[in-house]
Amino acid sequence: MADVAPRSPAAAPPVRAGRRLRPFVAPAVVLALAAVLVVTLWRAGEDGDPGSGAATSSDGELRVTDARMALPFDPGQAAAYLTLANDGTVDDVLLGARSDGSTLVMLHRTEVDATGRAVMGGVDGLPVAAGTDLVLEPGGAHLMLDVPSDLAVGDTYPITLLLESGNDVTVDVAVVDPAEVAG
Repeated sequence: MADVAPRSPAAAPPVRAGRRLRPFVAPAVVLALAAVLVVTLWRAGEDGDPGSGAATSSDGELRVTDARMALPFDPGQAAAYLTLANDGTVDDVLLGARSDGSTLVMLHRTEVDATGRAVMGGVDGLPVAAGTDLVLEPGGAHLMLDVPSDLAVGDTYPITLLLESGNDVTVDVAVVDPAEVAG
């Protein structure tokens, strides 16, 4: 192996710090602007804008975010997912839901049985303790409903969540590509 002598500092050409950093400035600015955009859009979805899959109860204590349903593979049947936040000081219970376009809307939960098989079944209600979020998601609790067969990605579908307190919340659920809700 040949001996390699370290280069003396005098042998290296001078490089100004500004030139060394310049190639990184534009990508850093783009990333910073993208981060601001993402946070802004995410926060906009929490303000109750009906077109964003979000809504708030009349007293402001219950808030729905991220309401979505996958475009059904089986025309006529769909699962809806969302987050229901109880920002109040009193516990509540999600009893079910209804929609003018559906003849049947049911609360379901998917559980894994002793054999490792996923089993889905109806539930009578889901508690939403004060200061907590109830998350309806693939592989867990969700809404099952019949829907019109002509739904398309980008449509919205109104669903009213029925709560024990009577503080029902109506949200426009976004119809999305199935890949966006895969669990």
